[in-house]
Amino acid sequence: MIIDGQTYTQAVEGARRMDTGNGIRFASPEHRDFYSGRAQALKPDVCLKALIYTLGLCDDTRRRLDSIYDVKGRTINPETIHAPWQTGSSLKACRLAFNLFNDGVPTVSYDGAPGIGDMNECKLYSASDIFCCSFAPYFFEAIRIRYPEYAAHLRRECGENG
Repeated sequence: MIIDGQTYTQAVEGARRMDTGNGIRFASPEHRDFYSGRAQALKPDVCLKALIYTLGLCDDTRRRLDSIYDVKGRTINPETIHAPWQTGSSLKACRLAFNLFNDGVPTVSYDGAPGIGDMNECKLYSASDIFCCSFAPYFFEAIRIRYPEYAAHLRRECGENG
């Protein structure tokens, strides 16, 4: 299967090559540097670590972190889902990051009232919609960051490469 110009196997191999030795795999040096820099500056809990990691995957979200996440308020800005700069991949990264950060679907309706638009937006948070891209191996890594207690269990059960 070809997704975003890469086979799933190519994406997984790329993730293995970018393992930093601390158990976290990164998509690129820019992703690693972004995560390390923001994690050091913000002293995040696991929810924020997962958000930073996931939003660090693509250049569009790295460059706009300050509009996506309010550091002082410690809140996400769900309106950025509808921003004109969003791409298919950045939308998937934002949706997963929002879900890992607040355990929900932070939908913003266009007219301020709940309706069909909200229902359609909620459908876009499904695993089948989010994970169908070359970021999939890194999305699993974000889940491991968000839920370290379960990830440790999986690593013991499946071995370090699990």
